[in-house]
Amino acid sequence: LSLGPAGAVVRLHTDADGRHVWLAVTCGRVQVALYGPADHRAIYASESLENHSFVDPFAPDLEAYPLYRAATPLAATLMPGDVLIVPAEWYVVTRALSPHAMISKEFYAADNAALHARASVQRMRKAREAADANHSLGGDGDGDGVGDDEDYGRNGKSALEAAETFKIKGNTAYARACFREATAAYGRCLEVCERALDKKSRGTPPDDIPSLRRVRIAALANRLACAVKRKAWHEGIADANEVVRGGTADPIIVKVLYRRGQCHAGVGDATAAEVDFKRAFELDPTSVEAKEAIDLFKQPLHRVLVESRKLANQS
Repeated sequence: LSLGPAGAVVRLHTDADGRHVWLAVTCGRVQVALYGPADHRAIYASESLENHSFVDPFAPDLEAYPLYRAATPLAATLMPGDVLIVPAEWYVVTRALSPHAMISKEFYAADNAALHARASVQRMRKAREAADANHSLGGDGDGDGVGDDEDYGRNGKSALEAAETFKIKGNTAYARACFREATAAYGRCLEVCERALDKKSRGTPPDDIPSLRRVRIAALANRLACAVKRKAWHEGIADANEVVRGGTADPIIVKVLYRRGQCHAGVGDATAAEVDFKRAFELDPTSVEAKEAIDLFKQPLHRVLVESRKLANQS
């Protein structure tokens, strides 16, 4: 059962292990779009992780995903009482046009039993390969899916290569919505970067230093995104402060300011949150999310609700 306000979006995805799924709207209106197997290349399905596409069909970034121009989605608006069956290997995205309630159920039938078996085997193979890869990176067996960074010098990797490896592991875990695992991976990335950038370190090639600094900023910004997902507001504020401290020239600063605003709102600091949202919008007047956050703070009730979190956190 899914309940949500107008504007709620379920990102473009397909159900795992070759499953069909039906969607039934019980109240409200929900816009849907379907993409069949012939559209997988156009929606960059092969570059996605855990059955999600990075493309946002409602606001596609055609510079980043130019192949999307060739996509041919099937679109419809579901009304109360409508039921939609999404076949296996089809991608679906939904957006609520009003407050809504929707029920969904995955199921198997004679036509997708073989597909389910093949997908299950592939999933187990990927899990085994991931375990092998973690072992080759020096997996420490602590259950976070991330290896120790101590071995990068001994296994032939440079500090930059090790940092990039941990950042990629973090990105992979984030795409799987494994935010604690991603947080751990970004933390290892930062440890490698900070050790290599330490003035006492004499083994870092000078040419690698600018790249290590960029990787460090990216890892901080990504760990901030994890903190927002985990509602670890104070952790997020600390990471955002590190990025902002480096100046506002970095192109990711708008996203960092917006997320720090979310964290400030999470701890009940309405004034700091509003300041961050306004700074983000000043730097990028096309930022829809920053504009929406600013508009929310124009509503007195919203400010009261945000400030009430401070009292809740203190109690």
